[in-house]
Amino acid sequence: MASAREKILQHIKTKGRSMITTAERAGIPHPTIKSIIYGKSNNQRIATLEKLAKVFGCSISDLVGDVVYSNDDKINPESKIDPELFKECLDAVEMFLKKKNLEIQKEKLMIALENLFSLFIKKKNKGLAYSIDDETIEWIIDNTK
Repeated sequence: MASAREKILQHIKTKGRSMITTAERAGIPHPTIKSIIYGKSNNQRIATLEKLAKVFGCSISDLVGDVVYSNDDKINPESKIDPELFKECLDAVEMFLKKKNLEIQKEKLMIALENLFSLFIKKKNKGLAYSIDDETIEWIIDNTK
């Protein structure tokens, strides 16, 4: 599976754009995209990924990889992600991090998102109500290694 960096670079090449043009169209600083492409960025913000996904005409999950689950909650490469639930998790985590003025490493962020998504996909698949709140997000981030 390709990394976010590789996927972003692939989109840039496919669109025939430079890093500068891509950054300008996405409304992000050129050094940000440069640090992603050259592997120096360990902390890609969700807002940055959203802007890049919009410019590329794809989803954030297309850039960060397909996190997919079957009904028994094990990773299943043949099934598809629930895009609305994944977006809801991404938005909630981004808002939480902004509110708390926190930055976490990309790897920890991706694991926390996967754990949050997994928790709520389990509840959704069982027909249970779920609510993505700050306490849940904080607990998942604190317990993500």
